[in-house]
Amino acid sequence: MTEYYELTASDLPELVEYYERFLNSGDFVKNNITAAYESGGYFGIKAVADGVSIGYFTVMKEFALTYPHPDIESLLTPILKGRRFVTVDSLMVLPEYREEGIAHELCKKVTQQLKERDIEMLAVEIWVFPDGSSPARVIYEQMGRSIFKKEVPMFYEGASKYGIVCPICGKDCKCGACIEVIEL
Repeated sequence: MTEYYELTASDLPELVEYYERFLNSGDFVKNNITAAYESGGYFGIKAVADGVSIGYFTVMKEFALTYPHPDIESLLTPILKGRRFVTVDSLMVLPEYREEGIAHELCKKVTQQLKERDIEMLAVEIWVFPDGSSPARVIYEQMGRSIFKKEVPMFYEGASKYGIVCPICGKDCKCGACIEVIEL
């Protein structure tokens, strides 16, 4: 049976480990997650089965892409200005638990948290693999209505300048992203 809990400070080391395994690695990642959590600007839900954390869905209370993209930021600033919003930081489920509805349930729980906090919008950077697939895209569709969407090929191309390493491509990342703003 899978249980769901709010993220606590004791979850951070494991969250960073999972993040580095499945999303991006490097000191930049660890430092950003830790600083955001310590400032009170980071929250989320974890899924646990048989005493093992099997998934996380986390958000930040500010607009933050994996690393700076001034062109994208300038497009989103007018949409988000004056609105109560968060940015998705991570959604990950251990491979052996995928296709079991864990991500969908994490999504439901986080959406409930956001509504309880009167959050109006969700900014999300949806990973698009070099082969064009984007497994998480369907998860975000259930959260609300998309009011902004921009496909950005090679979005992570400059990530290595920030010490970020892609778990698929390594330092020379070829992954793209779909940037969306979702109205809850």
